Amino acid sequence: MSTTATRAISATAHMPAAMERLLIVLPSWVGDVCMAIPAIAHIAAHHPRATIVALGRANLRPLIDGLPFVSSFEGGSLRITDGALRARVRTHHPDAALLLPNSFRSALFTALCRVPRRVGYASDLRWLLLTDRVARRTGLMNTASMYGDLAAWWTGTRPPTCVPQLAVTGAESGEADRLLGQPHDARQPLVILNPGANRADKRWPAERFVELSKRLVREAPTGTAPLIAVNGSPAEAELSAHIAAQTGGIDLVARRVTLGALKALLQRAALLITNDTGPRHMAAAFGTPTLALFGPTDCRWTPTDYPHERVMVADPFLEDGLIANDHPLRCAITRIPVADAWIAVEALLHAHAARK
Repeated sequence: MSTTATRAISATAHMPAAMERLLIVLPSWVGDVCMAIPAIAHIAAHHPRATIVALGRANLRPLIDGLPFVSSFEGGSLRITDGALRARVRTHHPDAALLLPNSFRSALFTALCRVPRRVGYASDLRWLLLTDRVARRTGLMNTASMYGDLAAWWTGTRPPTCVPQLAVTGAESGEADRLLGQPHDARQPLVILNPGANRADKRWPAERFVELSKRLVREAPTGTAPLIAVNGSPAEAELSAHIAAQTGGIDLVARRVTLGALKALLQRAALLITNDTGPRHMAAAFGTPTLALFGPTDCRWTPTDYPHERVMVADPFLEDGLIANDHPLRCAITRIPVADAWIAVEALLHAHAARK
């Protein structure tokens, strides 16, 4: 995947370190927010005395809660008709806003909030609403690098890592205990299955999650059979219930898992098995061993640079110049067999045990 630059990122910071009030407009998806956090942390380090306000969808708040470098969170959909949200943003009197999403709406919203400096990629017509326009690199660039380039323009240096970081609050830890039915015994490995996705073609077949889980239980050493928990969104309740029933696992959807509780569960987990969804980025923040299954979405768009993740793609022989998204049949996720997934799971669990 090419990342040829139209111009090098400046080695000079474009924003003075003494700036005291910053607004960060978050992306809309869980995984994207996780990938943006290293850039936000890097900007916060550049402004050690600044108050940083994160603005994003209300459901994303748990990803920000507990982060020491974010002062507060304002939740809303950035609709221009939401005068109450604009009023709340104005009470923070931000000196500048960094727009992580490339949407026209985010630029219009911050302009209506009268933020003096508005920084973002100069795509489409939104450049008319930006005071500071960052040139985007040509070629195919992954999401984390896009956020890293914005942080580098802002500070003059690149973030040192793109591995996400998250924090778990005491309340979230208590909620995780409730979901599991009791405080988790660390001697019993917790394995979280994440069989859903926002598209059907990104979902590894449910019966393969079941087969892989049953093998985990069947082949576990005596006394160490894992506790299986199945995660998903409310829209995936039927899928979660089916897999939980087949594996004897905990149906987290039926127990109304929240994003905050999922953070705490992933922090404890010995293994996450997931499709290409946001929880894989959350797991990276906690060092959780992860098997990530990719079909017709190219894994190079969303790298974690996380050593305890094993990415399994439907077509490992896809030529470098081709993108999985453009070859849905060749990269159908159904091409990933359980036998190959089992080999990856064994390697992840053995490595995890060796680190303990």
